[in-house]
Formats: sequence, structure tokens, C-alpha cells
Amino acid sequence: MVICSRCQKDVKRYEDHQNFYGGFICQKYHISKSTSIKTLYHQTSLSIASLILKQGLKPSSILGMAGTKGIYFALKPEETHHKCRQMGVILECRVDIGNILKISPNGDVSLSPEAQKQRGDFQSVFIPRTRGNEYVIYDPKRVINIKILKD
Repeated sequence: MVICSRCQKDVKRYEDHQNFYGGFICQKYHISKSTSIKTLYHQTSLSIASLILKQGLKPSSILGMAGTKGIYFALKPEETHHKCRQMGVILECRVDIGNILKISPNGDVSLSPEAQKQRGDFQSVFIPRTRGNEYVIYDPKRVINIKILKD
């Protein structure tokens, strides 16, 4: 019997486990209960940043690591550089991340706002990445405050 270090289940009985970096881990659906508000970072072009400051952040329609239509954030300003599609301005955002679904560093493209509504038990996704961890939210109302980061 091989036991998952996260959920303590026999990995051979549960198809949501996979061999990951030489050990079995529970790939999906470890949900942390949280009501914390985090300061997170998002980079975009100056013209888009101006629109975001007026209208707020909107979910991307491009397929990402956590499905479609998400808003992706880095934990540190310097980690936004390799995550963004348009460089120029780093936005500092206060985000209510709610309950967090931790997924594999490889992502889970099956996640979507629809999947989140069906499950109903998470409001954000956490992706542990070697080049900087990411949070993804689907509901732009969870972004409480946005400002341009001053160096």
C-alpha cells in the first residue's frame, strides 16, 4: 500500500493521485478553508492597466493552468515577469482568495468557472510553481483594491 502524504489515502484506490516527481501525491482537490485577504501582483501593459484601474480586472478568455477565464496573480512583483502576456506595469491587488483549491504544478485545465460553481467549495486556485507560485480567481468581485505598484 502506498499512502498519499497529503490526504493519507491509498493512492492505488483513488484515480486522483499520480506519480509526481518520484512520489505519489494527491493531485486534485485539497481545499484550504480561508477568509484571508492577500496582496498579490499582476502585470500588464500601461494601456490595459489604465483600463483595469477604471473598470477592474476581468478574467482572461485564454486557456491557462487553471482552466479558462481566470485572473492570474503572482505572490511577488518580480514573479510577474514570466507570467504575463503584456509587460509594462505591475499592479498591486488586494484579493479575497476565499477557500483555496491547491492543484498540481502542472495545472488542471479542466477547471473553469462552471466547475467551480458545480463544486461550490473553492473560490481560488493555488498553483505551486518552481518559478513562482500563482493564485487564480474566477470572480473579479474578489479583487478588493487595485493600484499601480510604486518602486
